[in-house]
Amino acid sequence: MTVRPVVYLCVLIFFVVDSLPGQQAPAAPQVSPPKNSSSSTLIVGFGPTVSNAEGKQAAEKLLQAMGGAAKVNSVKTLHQTVAAVQDGRHIEIEQSIVYPDKQAQTMRMPQGKVLLVVTPNDAFTVVGGQAQELPPDQRASLDAALKHDPINVLQHLNDPDYVFVASGKEIVDGAQATVVDIEAVGIPTRWWIGGDGRLLRERYDGEGGKMETMVYSTWKGFDGLQYPTKYELLNEAGQPRMTMTLTGMRINPAISPSLFQRPSQ
Repeated sequence: MTVRPVVYLCVLIFFVVDSLPGQQAPAAPQVSPPKNSSSSTLIVGFGPTVSNAEGKQAAEKLLQAMGGAAKVNSVKTLHQTVAAVQDGRHIEIEQSIVYPDKQAQTMRMPQGKVLLVVTPNDAFTVVGGQAQELPPDQRASLDAALKHDPINVLQHLNDPDYVFVASGKEIVDGAQATVVDIEAVGIPTRWWIGGDGRLLRERYDGEGGKMETMVYSTWKGFDGLQYPTKYELLNEAGQPRMTMTLTGMRINPAISPSLFQRPSQ
């Protein structure tokens, strides 16, 4: 779940559900100064190459809200189960992540079971027992989604390749939030971080290059890691597109390397 790898989950679900296989890949983010974050045409790419103090402080507050540096930095693997609903269709998901760059997900839908795998050396989907190559643009989309998930980003809080720039305050769902623009090794996103340090919303370049917003809520603890368990994906017009519920998460489970290997044909 980006449950986050949540954004990663959304990219994969749209890839499978909207067309099997096939998905419009997000367009490359444009570089421009930050715009008003309430705009649906927000371009999240921005000019600064160094963080400002307010941005780093807000990110540090989120780090503490998630359980602190020691806990977040200790996360090497995740296994998550998620229940998703898109356009009335129910999807059961199991996801395994080996940070920073291996991802495998099994989705069970009325149409059947689908496995998707992305590693530094390979990217494929398995449908009906047959492995198919994942197109380069879709692979790039999945790589980008994992790069800007909160755990990965916060593990690089002091990495100069990750830029945190606070651009002001806004009211989000009745609460004041600090708006933070982030460049994660060139991948842009925007966070709204509440006064208690929790991540309230995130906006990023989504499917087909359109801006999408993820709304986070209902935080729970998983072996000392605090994490949201309810997600609502909004489209560019601010309308709900998908809901997801994190139903289980294991921190640092043993994950077999065979999970990321193509099946023999």
